[in-house]
Amino acid sequence: MEDGSVRSGFERGEMAMTTPLRVRRMLVLFGCAVAATSLGCNDFDRTRLRAELGNRGAQVLVGNAYEMGEVVPQDLAAAAEWFHRAAENGQPQAFARLGNLYALGAGVPRDVGQAHTYFELGYRRGQLIFAPYEKQLEFYLSVEEIAASLERADAWDASHTD
Repeated sequence: MEDGSVRSGFERGEMAMTTPLRVRRMLVLFGCAVAATSLGCNDFDRTRLRAELGNRGAQVLVGNAYEMGEVVPQDLAAAAEWFHRAAENGQPQAFARLGNLYALGAGVPRDVGQAHTYFELGYRRGQLIFAPYEKQLEFYLSVEEIAASLERADAWDASHTD
């Protein structure tokens, strides 16, 4: 525009740069929002939809819902699955939640070494509150098991660099 007026993002062509996946996500979320009243789409449904589309924060929220059983029936295996998805997407809280589940054997087989690994990965991502739990688990692990846990964490980090 020659007159010095501000051009919108659409006029600058920013909409043309939107990826097909992003467009699909926007359309699905828009469709859910429009259908909310007629189809009974509630907050959990919208959060789960965002989680299924890869939103790592929503993945933790869905995992929490299944773990606590307040919004949906409690399903610890489903909670673990959602926390795994969020961890794969780099969500720091997901590592701590997985550490808890593995330490307790809730929804997953009890595995103190794996719990230690997840607490370590969470700690490396700023979840400092769980450091004492990681240290407590070390009382149940041999030196070799602790070393193996840290090696798993290093390998995970190496394979998930941003």
